[in-house]
Amino acid sequence: FFFFLIALILHRSFQKHTITMTKLSSLAFATPAILSSHPITTRDNNALFAMVTPPPSFDAAPSAPSAMFPPFKTSSSYSSSAYASLMSSYTPATTNELMEGIKSFLLPPPAFAATTNPKPPSNDEIKLLRSALGALYGERNPEKAEVLLTEAVQAWQRQNPDERAALYRVRGDCYMALLKPEEAASDYGIAVELLEGPGGELADPEERPAARLGRARALRASSDLSPQRAATAASDYRVALLLTSREEWDTDSERIEDGASRNPYAAWEWASARRESGDYKGAAESHVLASIAFAEVGDKPRSVIS
Repeated sequence: FFFFLIALILHRSFQKHTITMTKLSSLAFATPAILSSHPITTRDNNALFAMVTPPPSFDAAPSAPSAMFPPFKTSSSYSSSAYASLMSSYTPATTNELMEGIKSFLLPPPAFAATTNPKPPSNDEIKLLRSALGALYGERNPEKAEVLLTEAVQAWQRQNPDERAALYRVRGDCYMALLKPEEAASDYGIAVELLEGPGGELADPEERPAARLGRARALRASSDLSPQRAATAASDYRVALLLTSREEWDTDSERIEDGASRNPYAAWEWASARRESGDYKGAAESHVLASIAFAEVGDKPRSVIS
């Protein structure tokens, strides 16, 4: 009844007022073209996909412009010749083109769907990962773990960024155990990029400081420690200390101090990295911080050395 009432009102409106026709071909694509980057659903939503998919009868374009509209009477001020002239210049958009525009607006691109709904790992892939972790942390066999972790990293490429980041960080730990700091720094760097990109916020809160701390130590352990790489390591130490703070402090200095109290060794290494980068004033400040942190845990020798 509601739709019938709307149709009746529109029919009477057509009879009372002069109709000004406009080309609809550009209007049909205005909204999909502008908003197509806003994904709303996925192709898995069969009901919605069916709604925006025209049936076979829609495949053919209308033979004449009048087929797009119901017949109506023009007013006395709008002659039949003027109407015919206007309609002869009107080029309607085909239904197929319009439906494709609607699809592009409602359906996300394949890359988006793949990153948000990846195929779950298979049982074999899960078993592979368990074996790799067991070899590294259980058997303490990094040589065996390296091979298994490399296979697991490849198998996990279709998974979300937070899961891939954890795997790269673990393989970085493995490389450090094998005394391969360059390879470790590369894997830690990939983990940092994934954790700070889209989807990285879903990772375990311990992953970000672990990846930062791992890269800092790998850079300092490499044979080519330039002042620039030392500065990168110093920045990683600082971020790691910030992220390991246990409380919501007002300033970064308070958060770093709290992080240092939890890991005095990281504070000590941070001071060394700042000294290696040429930041001697900053190194002195960090050494004082490390000294206080060691004193708080009762390690007087390291407190004095710091």
